[in-house]
Amino acid sequence: MAGNNEADLQRIKQLLNSNHDFPTHYMFKFIVPQDKEQEVRNIFPYETVRLNFSKRGKYITLTVELLMESAEAVLQVYEAAYKIEGLIAL
Repeated sequence: MAGNNEADLQRIKQLLNSNHDFPTHYMFKFIVPQDKEQEVRNIFPYETVRLNFSKRGKYITLTVELLMESAEAVLQVYEAAYKIEGLIAL
């Protein structure tokens, strides 16, 4: 993931493995400016994405739950997501 060194990635992977029994359903939640919605949807082209718009409509929260096979698979999704300008992962 952008800005993380190998030690950070290993620590994150260990946390994922200690908190989840893979394969498992994993919830991804992202906040982006509304004009970036499609970029997030492109990461999950065949999945149902729940949307929640901010009060003023400037931002959108996208939530998707996927069956993930491993911590590495989860990290791959975050790697793709972090390429989107203005994205906040929750």
